[in-house]
Amino acid sequence: TCINLADAVFMHDSLNEGALSIKCRNLVLMGKYGLAKKAYTVFVKEYKVLFNTDFNHSFEEVIR
Repeated sequence: TCINLADAVFMHDSLNEGALSIKCRNLVLMGKYGLAKKAYTVFVKEYKVLFNTDFNHSFEEVIR
């Protein structure tokens, strides 16, 4: 599935924005909004830790 593909990308590049978008979009399409939001939140926290700056896309932008 697309979610598995996104997870495989994350194993090598935990801050891949394309993988985040694919994962969140597909989770929302499956009705798993809470899991999509959690994946986004985890990504945003890791982004902040590694880059010391805020991720500049909202959850709504990521799932468009």
